[in-house]
Parts: sequence; C-alpha cells; structure tokens
Amino acid sequence: MDLHNMPHSMYKLQNRYGDVFSLQMAWKPMVVINGLKAMKEMLLTCGEDTADRPPVPIFEYLGVKPGSQGQPINPNPMLNKSTCNVIASLIFARRFEYEDPFL
Repeated sequence: MDLHNMPHSMYKLQNRYGDVFSLQMAWKPMVVINGLKAMKEMLLTCGEDTADRPPVPIFEYLGVKPGSQGQPINPNPMLNKSTCNVIASLIFARRFEYEDPFL
C-alpha cells in the first residue's frame, strides 16, 4: 500500500477485493466501502451502525469526553505541561509524567 497515494492504493484494493473489504491500519480493523452502489446500500440499510465516529484519544486529553455536553475547556494546563516536557527533554534528556507534581 502506497501511503503517499492513498486514492490509487484504495482503487487497486477495490479492483482486487471488491467494493467492501476490511483492512488493519495501525492495529485497528477498518471496513472500506468503495463505489456509489455499496455506499448507498450501507447508508440505507446500516445507517445506525455507521452513524458514530471512532474514539479520538486526543479529545479525551483535551477534556472532550462523552457526557461533557459541549462545555468549554481550558487547554492551558495541558499545553503548559507539554511545553515544559519538550524543554525538559531537550535540556535534561528526560521527560516528566503529566501527573508529576514537580511539573
């Protein structure tokens, strides 16, 4: 699979395996749906199964969790700790855990 030209890679996989096939990308199984007919059938018959999005870990670090109900977040503490960790890595060749009270 050519990661620099994903559309062409998906086209080649579609020709080999058909309109619906599965892949494992970054240790996560994924279902790939190609073609208008397959996409239309999937949306009409499996709409509830495909309406959700997979979890995005960075959102949890930023405080956007299920049940947060769109409340605003303050990214400053996480950004400050990240910046301090970059500086500590460059100067001391070690990083701190984000829960470390020294940080």
